[in-house]
Amino acid sequence: MAPEVTDENGCLAPPSFSNIQTQRPTPMSRFIAIPALLAAIALSPLLAQASTPLTSVGITAGIPSTPVKKQGENFFKTTFSFGYQQGKVMLSGAADGTGTFYVDDVITVHVVRPDGTKQSFSYDFSGGCQDAYPLNPVDLSDLFQPGVNKVTVTLADRCGTVVQAPAVFLSTH
Repeated sequence: MAPEVTDENGCLAPPSFSNIQTQRPTPMSRFIAIPALLAAIALSPLLAQASTPLTSVGITAGIPSTPVKKQGENFFKTTFSFGYQQGKVMLSGAADGTGTFYVDDVITVHVVRPDGTKQSFSYDFSGGCQDAYPLNPVDLSDLFQPGVNKVTVTLADRCGTVVQAPAVFLSTH
């Protein structure tokens, strides 16, 4: 502990920092500090993502192009429970809710909410039976209520010839 110093009036003087000894960083301390700093910078996006919970359900892993058996048929249907508390619910082509997607031809999402009310979303990709164009992720948050929602997704043909769909996901974050 440093000795107390008083001024000419006998009051304690502020401490003097002139007698504090500093050490220059050694080459070894730089060798350790720089990689640690770079690692912290590199991991910061991952740590930020870790604080945002992500729930993702793979609706389809992808359905290869298959000839239509009957024009207008439903070629895929699944029902599942989807727990939701808050945040955005995205329909997309990637598990993180960011990828474009398409279905040849129509996707319909029916949601039965925890209170029993029903909401739906439907999109026809066929462009008047011309070409199917990918759709950017769709925010379906308004269809959901906090709690367990029952979700039914149907993929249907509209135009004949073939049916197909890449991977489609429902994600919340």
